[in-house]
Amino acid sequence: MKINFLIILLLYSLNSFSQSLFDERKVDSIDSKLDSILIIGVGSSISELFLENISRFTIQGLNKRNVIAKYKYLGQNIEDAKVQLDSINKAGYKAILLFLPKSAPSFNVQNMQYKNTPLIQTGLIKTTNYISTAAYLEEFDFQLCMTQNNMKKVWNARVGVGSDLIKVKNVKKIAKKIISCFKTNKYIN
Repeated sequence: MKINFLIILLLYSLNSFSQSLFDERKVDSIDSKLDSILIIGVGSSISELFLENISRFTIQGLNKRNVIAKYKYLGQNIEDAKVQLDSINKAGYKAILLFLPKSAPSFNVQNMQYKNTPLIQTGLIKTTNYISTAAYLEEFDFQLCMTQNNMKKVWNARVGVGSDLIKVKNVKKIAKKIISCFKTNKYIN
Protein backbone atom coordinates (compact mmCIF):
# COMPACT_ATOMS: atom_id res chain seq x y z
CA MET A 1 0.00 0.00 0.00
CA LYS A 2 2.72 2.48 0.97
CA ILE A 3 4.81 1.51 -2.06
CA ASN A 4 2.00 2.36 -4.50
CA PHE A 5 1.48 5.67 -2.71
CA LEU A 6 5.19 6.47 -2.94
CA ILE A 7 5.22 5.57 -6.64
CA ILE A 8 2.40 8.04 -7.27
CA LEU A 9 4.24 10.70 -5.29
CA LEU A 10 7.43 10.07 -7.28
CA LEU A 11 5.61 10.15 -10.62
CA TYR A 12 3.88 13.39 -9.76
CA SER A 13 7.15 14.93 -8.60
CA LEU A 14 8.83 14.06 -11.90
CA ASN A 15 5.95 15.25 -14.08
CA SER A 16 3.74 18.31 -14.06
CA PHE A 17 0.67 16.32 -15.08
CA SER A 18 -1.70 14.07 -13.15
CA GLN A 19 -0.92 10.44 -12.45
CA SER A 20 -2.99 7.54 -11.25
CA LEU A 21 -2.51 3.88 -10.49
CA PHE A 22 -5.40 1.52 -11.28
CA ASP A 23 -4.87 -2.10 -10.28
CA GLU A 24 -7.83 -4.45 -10.78
CA ARG A 25 -7.49 -7.08 -8.05
CA LYS A 26 -10.58 -9.29 -7.95
CA VAL A 27 -13.11 -10.30 -10.56
CA ASP A 28 -16.00 -12.71 -10.14
CA SER A 29 -18.80 -13.35 -12.59
CA ILE A 30 -22.42 -12.45 -11.88
CA ASP A 31 -25.64 -14.04 -13.11
CA SER A 32 -27.23 -10.99 -14.72
CA LYS A 33 -26.34 -7.54 -16.03
CA LEU A 34 -26.51 -4.66 -13.58
CA ASP A 35 -29.22 -2.08 -14.23
CA SER A 36 -28.80 -0.09 -11.00
CA ILE A 37 -25.82 0.76 -8.82
CA LEU A 38 -25.65 2.76 -5.59
CA ILE A 39 -22.26 4.48 -5.27
CA ILE A 40 -21.00 5.08 -1.73
CA GLY A 41 -18.09 7.37 -0.89
CA VAL A 42 -16.20 7.43 2.40
CA GLY A 43 -13.26 9.66 3.23
CA SER A 44 -12.00 12.89 4.71
CA SER A 45 -13.36 16.27 3.77
CA ILE A 46 -10.34 16.64 1.47
CA SER A 47 -11.27 13.36 -0.24
CA GLU A 48 -14.88 14.44 -0.63
CA LEU A 49 -14.16 16.64 -3.66
CA PHE A 50 -12.43 13.75 -5.44
CA LEU A 51 -15.24 11.36 -4.45
CA GLU A 52 -17.91 13.73 -5.78
CA ASN A 53 -16.05 14.12 -9.08
CA ILE A 54 -15.31 10.41 -9.57
CA SER A 55 -18.91 9.49 -8.76
CA ARG A 56 -20.29 12.18 -11.10
CA PHE A 57 -18.25 10.92 -14.08
CA THR A 58 -18.92 7.27 -13.20
CA ILE A 59 -22.67 7.98 -13.04
CA GLN A 60 -22.49 9.70 -16.45
CA GLY A 61 -20.75 6.65 -17.93
CA LEU A 62 -23.22 4.24 -16.34
CA ASN A 63 -26.22 6.29 -17.49
CA LYS A 64 -24.94 6.11 -21.08
CA ARG A 65 -25.17 2.31 -20.73
CA ASN A 66 -28.71 2.45 -19.30
CA VAL A 67 -27.61 1.80 -15.72
CA ILE A 68 -29.35 3.86 -13.04
CA ALA A 69 -26.84 5.16 -10.52
CA LYS A 70 -26.96 7.38 -7.45
CA TYR A 71 -24.18 8.65 -5.17
CA LYS A 72 -24.12 9.06 -1.38
CA TYR A 73 -21.25 10.37 0.72
CA LEU A 74 -21.26 8.68 4.13
CA GLY A 75 -18.63 10.76 5.89
CA GLN A 76 -15.09 10.50 7.08
CA ASN A 77 -15.06 7.46 9.34
CA ILE A 78 -15.34 3.93 7.91
CA GLU A 79 -16.91 2.55 11.10
CA ASP A 80 -19.63 5.23 11.09
CA ALA A 81 -20.12 4.68 7.36
CA LYS A 82 -20.74 0.94 7.96
CA VAL A 83 -23.52 1.79 10.40
CA GLN A 84 -25.03 4.28 7.93
CA LEU A 85 -24.72 1.77 5.09
CA ASP A 86 -26.75 -0.76 7.06
CA SER A 87 -29.53 1.80 7.50
CA ILE A 88 -29.66 2.89 3.83
CA ASN A 89 -32.54 1.56 1.77
CA LYS A 90 -30.81 -0.57 -0.84
CA ALA A 91 -34.06 -1.73 -2.44
CA GLY A 92 -33.97 -1.12 -6.17
CA TYR A 93 -30.19 -1.41 -6.45
CA LYS A 94 -28.57 -4.61 -7.70
CA ALA A 95 -25.09 -3.56 -6.58
CA ILE A 96 -23.19 -1.09 -4.45
CA LEU A 97 -19.92 0.46 -5.61
CA LEU A 98 -17.83 1.48 -2.59
CA PHE A 99 -15.03 4.04 -2.73
CA LEU A 100 -13.04 3.40 0.46
CA PRO A 101 -9.85 5.22 1.51
CA LYS A 102 -6.76 3.08 2.11
CA SER A 103 -4.41 5.91 3.04
CA ALA A 104 -4.68 9.36 4.54
CA PRO A 105 -4.85 12.14 1.96
CA SER A 106 -1.80 14.34 1.55
CA PHE A 107 -0.53 17.09 -0.69
CA ASN A 108 2.72 17.41 -2.59
CA VAL A 109 3.47 21.11 -3.10
CA GLN A 110 5.67 22.13 -6.00
CA ASN A 111 6.95 25.64 -6.65
CA MET A 112 7.52 26.97 -10.14
CA GLN A 113 9.43 30.17 -10.73
CA TYR A 114 8.59 32.55 -13.56
CA LYS A 115 10.71 35.60 -14.35
CA ASN A 116 9.34 38.46 -16.36
CA THR A 117 10.40 42.00 -17.15
CA PRO A 118 7.37 44.21 -17.77
CA LEU A 119 7.90 47.65 -19.31
CA ILE A 120 6.62 50.44 -17.10
CA GLN A 121 6.83 54.18 -17.82
CA THR A 122 9.87 54.51 -15.56
CA GLY A 123 11.74 51.71 -17.32
CA LEU A 124 12.25 47.98 -16.94
CA ILE A 125 11.49 46.40 -13.60
CA LYS A 126 12.62 42.86 -12.99
CA THR A 127 10.15 40.72 -11.08
CA THR A 128 10.00 37.09 -10.08
CA ASN A 129 6.72 35.30 -9.47
CA TYR A 130 6.39 32.03 -7.60
CA ILE A 131 3.45 29.81 -8.36
CA SER A 132 2.72 26.80 -6.18
CA THR A 133 0.79 23.74 -7.25
CA ALA A 134 -0.48 21.19 -4.78
CA ALA A 135 -1.06 17.60 -5.86
CA TYR A 136 -3.71 15.67 -3.96
CA LEU A 137 -2.41 12.16 -3.15
CA GLU A 138 -4.50 9.29 -1.80
CA GLU A 139 -5.04 5.59 -2.28
CA PHE A 140 -8.53 4.01 -2.49
CA ASP A 141 -10.05 0.57 -2.55
CA PHE A 142 -12.96 0.42 -5.02
CA GLN A 143 -15.34 -2.51 -4.38
CA LEU A 144 -18.43 -3.68 -6.25
CA CYS A 145 -20.74 -5.68 -3.98
CA MET A 146 -24.01 -7.42 -4.80
CA THR A 147 -26.95 -6.35 -2.63
CA GLN A 148 -28.82 -9.67 -3.07
CA ASN A 149 -25.98 -11.89 -1.82
CA ASN A 150 -25.18 -10.42 1.59
CA MET A 151 -22.94 -7.74 0.06
CA LYS A 152 -20.75 -10.32 -1.71
CA LYS A 153 -17.75 -8.56 -3.25
CA VAL A 154 -17.49 -9.40 -6.97
CA TRP A 155 -14.99 -6.78 -8.12
CA ASN A 156 -12.16 -4.87 -6.50
CA ALA A 157 -9.54 -2.38 -7.65
CA ARG A 158 -6.81 -0.48 -5.85
CA VAL A 159 -6.65 3.09 -7.12
CA GLY A 160 -3.92 5.58 -6.34
CA VAL A 161 -4.59 9.19 -7.16
CA GLY A 162 -2.03 11.93 -7.64
CA SER A 163 -3.52 15.01 -9.23
CA ASP A 164 -4.62 18.59 -8.89
CA LEU A 165 -8.11 18.52 -7.35
CA ILE A 166 -9.26 21.37 -9.58
CA LYS A 167 -8.40 19.57 -12.81
CA VAL A 168 -10.76 16.68 -13.58
CA LYS A 169 -8.88 15.10 -16.50
CA ASN A 170 -7.39 12.36 -14.30
CA VAL A 171 -10.72 11.74 -12.55
CA LYS A 172 -12.42 11.25 -15.93
CA LYS A 173 -9.77 8.68 -16.89
CA ILE A 174 -10.37 6.72 -13.69
CA ALA A 175 -14.15 6.80 -14.22
CA LYS A 176 -13.69 5.55 -17.81
CA LYS A 177 -11.45 2.76 -16.50
CA ILE A 178 -14.17 1.69 -14.03
CA ILE A 179 -16.76 1.58 -16.83
CA SER A 180 -14.32 -0.28 -19.09
CA CYS A 181 -13.68 -2.91 -16.38
CA PHE A 182 -17.42 -3.34 -15.82
CA LYS A 183 -17.97 -3.82 -19.58
CA THR A 184 -15.04 -6.25 -19.89
CA ASN A 185 -16.33 -8.31 -16.96
CA LYS A 186 -19.85 -8.25 -18.45
CA TYR A 187 -21.43 -6.48 -15.47
CA ILE A 188 -23.00 -3.89 -17.80
CA ASN A 189 -23.80 -3.59 -21.50
